Amino acid sequence: MNVIAGCLTEHGIKGLIEECNSLAGDLYAISLDVTKQESVDEAFAFVSNLMDEKNTTLWSVVNNAGINRFKGPSDWCEIKDFEDLIAVNLMGPIRVCQTFLPLLKKSKGRFVTMISCNGRVHNFYCAPYTTSKFGLEGYMASLRVDMQIFGIGVSILEPGAFKTPLTQDSGLGDRINTVWNNLDKQVRQDYGVAFKDNLAMSYHRGVNTIACDDLSKVVNCYVHAITAVSPKKRYVIGKDASIIFIPLSYLSPSVQDKILTLLFKRMAITPAMHMKKSAVNALLSETAS
Repeated sequence: MNVIAGCLTEHGIKGLIEECNSLAGDLYAISLDVTKQESVDEAFAFVSNLMDEKNTTLWSVVNNAGINRFKGPSDWCEIKDFEDLIAVNLMGPIRVCQTFLPLLKKSKGRFVTMISCNGRVHNFYCAPYTTSKFGLEGYMASLRVDMQIFGIGVSILEPGAFKTPLTQDSGLGDRINTVWNNLDKQVRQDYGVAFKDNLAMSYHRGVNTIACDDLSKVVNCYVHAITAVSPKKRYVIGKDASIIFIPLSYLSPSVQDKILTLLFKRMAITPAMHMKKSAVNALLSETAS
């Protein structure tokens, strides 16, 4: 299989070339920043010229770029947090798809896009990420029905939690402390120090409990979506996605909220303003120990 890979950094380009050096097929690693239209246009020009040079067509466009910056509840987030995640997670794939449509019309090829089960159901403390993923679900669904008359396929991947640098997030504790120190005094009082101190620990505990370390499950879905004669429209990946989050998306909002609240109560994350004084002191003592 011949692959054209867009990389954000020169380090990424060099690393990918070294890693794939012994594999069959040709690899073209190029610079690409999906948040900049001029960068996407340059990538399109490169691919278009390459297709002409090789007398072939482009079969599939894969949207894989994505970021997340877990910072806490919605009122801990700034507008820039939403803008940054929307720029990469939502506008990035939209920009790529809109630009590369002419090439896929020629080949009757496929768009394959990484989303998340967070595009189907909300979760605690992920407002910017969930907002970007809900938007991407809507765009890809619209693209799918609009482009079917041209024979273009659209598949999305909806994984649950997998152990990647995105979920492991080694800098989370420091980031939460920085955010906390910049919050309005009243907001800090509303939540309490115990909530802040417990947040990173609870996040990592939750990820380590449900996250899968078998990334081949995701890779295999990518390959199937790109190469299968009859690819799926949606690929739900991981036990947590299949058993918890996607089924949860079919329930009423009130039931969804109750189940999510029960799950997070087990992680002992409760704002100070909703706890009795004795409970706050007990949690502070537990956190200190």
